[in-house]
Amino acid sequence: MGFPQLRVVVFYFWAGKMGKYMRFFSKKKIVILGIVILGLVVLYFLIPQAYYYYQSWKIGQTYKEFEESFLEYLRADTFGGKTPQETYEMYLEALKQGDLELASKYYWWERQVKEKERLEKLAEEGKLQDYIDSFPDWAELKEEEYWDPDGRRYSWIEILEEPIKIKLPLGGGEYQEDVLEPGEYKQEIIFHLNKHANIWKLY
Repeated sequence: MGFPQLRVVVFYFWAGKMGKYMRFFSKKKIVILGIVILGLVVLYFLIPQAYYYYQSWKIGQTYKEFEESFLEYLRADTFGGKTPQETYEMYLEALKQGDLELASKYYWWERQVKEKERLEKLAEEGKLQDYIDSFPDWAELKEEEYWDPDGRRYSWIEILEEPIKIKLPLGGGEYQEDVLEPGEYKQEIIFHLNKHANIWKLY
């Protein structure tokens, strides 16, 4: 068999194979294959977006649940009076009874742990009674201007008869020791209204 004849045989063989392939890939199958490929391409781009939106929705739901739980906590708060004076007197009474945990609950929610630790430290150092005695009767307090309509600020003059050592916060957990000399010093106390429970809290 010569070379030209061999080429003819190979051509017919190839044409026969291609014919089988073309018959296999009918027009309908090609359309279906195209749709499948298009669908895969769309999914390739949509799946990351869908995952992103799902995660955003999940975070939103978690925040919503936290917010509702926190609002329920504020609504259930009973540690405070209907007026700043009531809260002030409740706080001092708890201190006099030695119930420091109860006293700390009259503070705004985010300050309660810190104030409890402060009161416990005063008790350990034997300074709690001096702290209690430093508060005057309510009638001696003078209301001051305050920037927040849901807040109240009161002040009084404390007379210091002997020098005392104090620690001034510098930030980052560091303090600087100083000495207050005898004299008159203006003190103040701030209250904030928990509008969800309609009670006043120390701040």
